[in-house]
Amino acid sequence: MGNGNGLYWREVAAAGAQSRLVLYPKSLMKDWRERKPSIAFECEDVDRIYQEVKSRGVGSAARQRT
Repeated sequence: MGNGNGLYWREVAAAGAQSRLVLYPKSLMKDWRERKPSIAFECEDVDRIYQEVKSRGVGSAARQRT
């Protein structure tokens, strides 16, 4: 999505969901370092999900194991 001024974002939601994630460049949040934005997801089998989305072409900048 965009607003015609060179700004853009992506909205991600499940079909029929009442909420969504909005992904946008850090440049749109001037104080992002102070806010330290973060979000975490939970699933029962992270390795299976990772392989599933990877097989669909979804990339990841880093993968962390605990």
